[in-house]
Amino acid sequence: LDELREAGTCLDAAANKLKGAVEEFKNGDKESLADDFAVLVATLITPTRSSGVALEAAGAGIMQRAPVSEIGAKLIDCGVSLEELSVGLASLSTGAKRDNS
Repeated sequence: LDELREAGTCLDAAANKLKGAVEEFKNGDKESLADDFAVLVATLITPTRSSGVALEAAGAGIMQRAPVSEIGAKLIDCGVSLEELSVGLASLSTGAKRDNS
């Protein structure tokens, strides 16, 4: 249970790091490549944060003996957000491969 909540906290911290990376891009190079990369990274923030919030809520629900349906709904929410995150990461990876070609 603690591990679920800790994973949620780590995802939230990752979202903060992504937000910081976007700010660095905005304050650094103004090349179009950097701008494009910043836009891709920015799309990762919301699903990272929402998956962390949902996972932490699921762990808290288990500890508080919430109904299984509520816990399951939070885990589903987390899964949906993680899928969105994986699609974003794939786009980021595809963009990096294309730029290195």
